Amino acid sequence: MGDLWGRFLPGKRKKECVGIDIGYDEVRAVQVRALKSGPEVVAVGSVKAPPQTVDDLEEEALTEALVSLEEQFDFSSSWVVTAIRGAEVVERLVRLPVMPERELAGALKWEAEQLFPFPLDEMILRHVVLGRVQEGGEKQLNVLLVAAPLKTVQKYHRSFTNAGFRLAVIDLPALALWRLFFGLKNERYAGGNFAVLDLGEQVTRFLAAGEGELLYTRSLRVGLQGKSFLEAAPAGAAAEHQQRTYEIPAGDLGSLILEVKRSLEYFQGQFKDKQIQKLLLCGPASSAKELPAALSAKFELEVEIAKPAPAFEEFFSAGRAEFNPGLAVAAGLALSEVIG
Repeated sequence: MGDLWGRFLPGKRKKECVGIDIGYDEVRAVQVRALKSGPEVVAVGSVKAPPQTVDDLEEEALTEALVSLEEQFDFSSSWVVTAIRGAEVVERLVRLPVMPERELAGALKWEAEQLFPFPLDEMILRHVVLGRVQEGGEKQLNVLLVAAPLKTVQKYHRSFTNAGFRLAVIDLPALALWRLFFGLKNERYAGGNFAVLDLGEQVTRFLAAGEGELLYTRSLRVGLQGKSFLEAAPAGAAAEHQQRTYEIPAGDLGSLILEVKRSLEYFQGQFKDKQIQKLLLCGPASSAKELPAALSAKFELEVEIAKPAPAFEEFFSAGRAEFNPGLAVAAGLALSEVIG
């Protein structure tokens, strides 16, 4: 999967970088440094998310939130990797006959014209070849096709620049999650097939990986609402480790269950030989205490909180008793610039 780093603003790899995940509840940041022994987390932080109009994030509000983040936390690197929030980025998985790279771009442009109901000259189009799959007795390319509005990419670039950051890359949350949980030689998930749910307040990301390779991803417009902030951080931890608490409303998962079920069924229909063995949870709303048991009962799957490779998890804890799954996307974004 050497070509998995499809990005909107490609940059030169950095030894130290901050991953910034712009959520609907908070803006979360993780700074990672490359060492000979592996990546190390050196700082984390979060601030309240900027308001928005529907899915449109106001440029000035985003800049103010980023300035607040920079002022409150000790990030020694100004280089940043982020991802575009919400439904502005459109992702589609397509299968194409195996072909040379020089022919692939043309084939994907034709696919994009059929799939995306908007003018492509107003979009930035990128693709990621996830691997090869067997279909109808022939091998085909499994390709993630991504489109983002040019004006949105430019808005993000201006906001980060005005806040004093240097935006190296705009990446995808699904790639960040794959990178964190499957791309660091994580023996926990090296073999077998896993589904990952990154649970937020308004959006849940679903992805499936088999034998360490990213196979499928989908964004679900459902989530769990946060209830309140903790009054204090755990003993010995810094203030940035505070987090919201999440609950299952009246024990009912409603539309979340329906959308996850659809995603699992679609994936299994496309990958009949890749039976999901375990459901892994991350994201801020994964902290809802009743959630693993409720999902396990609904899907008859083993469910647990996802964890990165043990060596990275030790650094990541940074004053906490255990890995904070709410920071998963931010950590995976930072890793895109510091791992080889």
